[in-house]
Amino acid sequence: MLQTHPLTANNAARALAQHHAGRALHRLARHLGHGARAYDVTLPGAGSAVDRLATLQTGRLIVAVAWPQRRRAGLLVRPCDGRSDRLGGQNHSFDTAWLDRPEEFAALLHARFPDPTTEQPVAAAQVA
Repeated sequence: MLQTHPLTANNAARALAQHHAGRALHRLARHLGHGARAYDVTLPGAGSAVDRLATLQTGRLIVAVAWPQRRRAGLLVRPCDGRSDRLGGQNHSFDTAWLDRPEEFAALLHARFPDPTTEQPVAAAQVA
C-alpha cells in the first residue's frame, strides 16, 4: 500500500499517501468499535517535516503511520490514557500491511492492548 518515502517524494505523492493513510486509519477505528466522535485522525500540515503521514487517537490507543529514515513505512502503536494524552506509553511497531486487514489488526490490538474498563469480572468459582 505505502511504498515510496513521502519525505523525498513530491508534494502530490505525499498528499496521496497521507490521504490513503488517513482513510485506512478511519477504517481501523471503525473495526476497533469506535463511532465517528470517539476518535481523531490527524494529518501533518503541508510542508511539515514530520515523519508521520497520519495519526489515529482513541481513548486508549495512538496509532501512527510513520516513515522511519531510510526504511519502509511502519505503524507505531502505543497505549494512552484518554484522547488528551498525546505522549502515551511505549511504542510497538507493526508492518503497514496490517492496514489492508483492519478487522484482523483490530482483533490483534484488542488482544495486545486490552481495555481495562471492559474486562470480564472473575467468576466466584475461579476465585476459590
